[in-house]
Amino acid sequence: MLMTQDYLRSAYEQLPSHQRTLVDRFIELVVKRAEDEETTFERALKRTPLPSDDMAYRMPLVRAAIAERALAAASDGQITVDKMARELHDIMFANVLDVIRICEITGEPIYDLAKLTRRQSAAIKKIKIVFKPSGEKTVEFEMHDKLQALALATRVIENADTDNSTIRSLRDSMLNRKPDITIDQAGEEYGKLIGNMR
Repeated sequence: MLMTQDYLRSAYEQLPSHQRTLVDRFIELVVKRAEDEETTFERALKRTPLPSDDMAYRMPLVRAAIAERALAAASDGQITVDKMARELHDIMFANVLDVIRICEITGEPIYDLAKLTRRQSAAIKKIKIVFKPSGEKTVEFEMHDKLQALALATRVIENADTDNSTIRSLRDSMLNRKPDITIDQAGEEYGKLIGNMR
């Protein structure tokens, strides 16, 4: 059943972990083939058929996830303004509640690193696991600095030469900003513009 928020998540993010593993294995197979044949990822992908022994590969959501991962793998070596903006977006709008939740009964934090998506984990700067002499284990999450990401995003967007209309309009509005605008007004405008990137 499609949940209301599913349209905001990629096909890969919607898959259960065992199907994500299938997708990852297939992409790894294509990457290895590209390396072995000393060819591009795109050519290796065209020469690598989907395994026919597993019915999961016939599911539309699995195929969509493979397409997403293939597109990402094919462009991994390319740094683009859009990629930078997406990474910075993930850091700026990350919330610690994306990583942990609080148990309503005990009040203890609950986390499952296996359930984190790549985009959610990109916002985590450091995970520190400490084992105390008493045998107790503590886990600390440190998120990337949102203000630093915002400052960097501002520089990237101001200097962007891109076909992405959202980034162009954000850049244009930033370059034409009025000096008498309040911080609240600027935040609201930025929120409106960046909301279009989702």
